[in-house]
Amino acid sequence: MLLNNGMKPAAQNWGFYPNRPLRLRDLIPPDGRRFALEKDFVYEDTEGVAWLAPTDLLTDGATIPSVVWSVIGGPWDGLYREAAVVHDAYCCGQTAPWQDVHRMFYEAMRCSGVGSVQAKTMFYAVWLAGPRWSQLNPSMPAVCKAAPLPPGPSRIARQWPALRKPDVVDQLWQIIRSRQLTVAEARALARPFFNRTTMSDADAIAFVEALRKTEVTQEEKDLITLSVILSQRFDENHVREIEEWIRNENPSLDQIESRAEEMRGSSRVIEPLIFPEIPTSGRSLDH
Repeated sequence: MLLNNGMKPAAQNWGFYPNRPLRLRDLIPPDGRRFALEKDFVYEDTEGVAWLAPTDLLTDGATIPSVVWSVIGGPWDGLYREAAVVHDAYCCGQTAPWQDVHRMFYEAMRCSGVGSVQAKTMFYAVWLAGPRWSQLNPSMPAVCKAAPLPPGPSRIARQWPALRKPDVVDQLWQIIRSRQLTVAEARALARPFFNRTTMSDADAIAFVEALRKTEVTQEEKDLITLSVILSQRFDENHVREIEEWIRNENPSLDQIESRAEEMRGSSRVIEPLIFPEIPTSGRSLDH
């Protein structure tokens, strides 16, 4: 839900958070990845529009592509946290246009004290590979809240419809269970689950071994599949390249959007290709 109270404090260049501090609670049992919002949290932008993350919002930072986490930090790292929660709320709720939501994320990061280079790199990442939607919901769906999930696709699949393409998730899961994985493949699987710590190759391999012995939820399968699809197209080297371009050229947001669209529409894949058994249709970001 978007609220506009018509007020904008003149002293705030990047808006403000009227009801700090942000309060998150662990789920029961805790998983270290997802949290629930204890009370409403609002970011008011420079136009006086209030962006509401409601009480009991289920947030995991997954709307920020995990490929950038190891380069500039994850969604729960310090100053990103407030903006990441509000961004999660609107990427799940889809009650405002995706373009406005991603731009709001940039302004909210700057309001939280994130520097220009880091905030623009994050903005590039969400414009490139974050959720997009064409229809707006009248209100936030129940699936966005920390409560028993309603039937139907997971939150992840709702935000990235490419995951609903036939057999992509199931095919990946069969591969994980049936053959030895490369280090790059293991890192792609594990990346979303290391959002607060640095991940070594040994960590990723150990994660895969544990994963094979664990009962995994559909949402976790969708999250892992999303990480693989993104990792086939983009890697840490690309993020570093973009970060360096932003540091040297200080591009506008419009320029960043244009470069992200060019990259998004390219046929580029990372070589050697991870999980080559997955059909090309499974790698598409198109919704």
